[in-house]
Amino acid sequence: MIELGILGPSALMVDDEQVGLGPALAMLALALICARGSLVPIARLGGLLAAPDGDPIVAVTVRSHVSHLRKAFGDSPGRGRGSKVLLSGKVNGSAAYALRAEAVDTDAARFERELDEGQAELREGNYKVASEMLRHALSIWRGDPLADAAGRPFARDWAEHLGERRRQAMIARVAADVGAMRHADVTGELERMVRQWPDNEVVRTLHAIALYRSGRPSGAAVACQDAIRAAQAQGLDSPRLHVLQRDVLKGTLPETGLPHLPG
Repeated sequence: MIELGILGPSALMVDDEQVGLGPALAMLALALICARGSLVPIARLGGLLAAPDGDPIVAVTVRSHVSHLRKAFGDSPGRGRGSKVLLSGKVNGSAAYALRAEAVDTDAARFERELDEGQAELREGNYKVASEMLRHALSIWRGDPLADAAGRPFARDWAEHLGERRRQAMIARVAADVGAMRHADVTGELERMVRQWPDNEVVRTLHAIALYRSGRPSGAAVACQDAIRAAQAQGLDSPRLHVLQRDVLKGTLPETGLPHLPG
């Protein structure tokens, strides 16, 4: 069982034991995991492993790193091809390497599985269960995604995707807490989220609901007006926000559930 931790500094676990990776091996592992099972030619790996604006790593050094990474995985050339972790092949006649996708799990994949499960519970209205599941999913994070390859082009798209999924998890977890009537506990957190993501309608709706249920209807009304203005600044005019504002002003906002949230 092999898991490569990429939600923070690189961390390799083999059979539940941590295996140390130096900077070069960590970068090699990230370059291969970002290739999603595709063979990467040795010349390209040499360029990916080089320092920014530095000369590519020569082929003999890349082969040495590959050998050491194979040992870190507990892999060996003598094992059957189906059980190998680090595969070798040819691309246009050049030596190339790949990680066998099904042989290496990542903490990112585990996080996304748990996020999907938590979001499903949230949609079903199982707010307390969803909150616990989403908290656990977020606890997997140890820092920035693909931190050891920060700024490297090969890691950029996946890092951005994971950052967005983390944001989804944070918002979904707060939504679950509001649905579970823990609005007083998350009002301050929602205020920070509004400042961080001012254009997010879900966050602004949750903020207004939390204020209203915390006995602050005037604050909720102001939050609704701010949300409408933020939408208009983007050229939008959300009917949901107007209905939310009407319910807040009339005192008819439901006391339970998550009313007026966009899907």
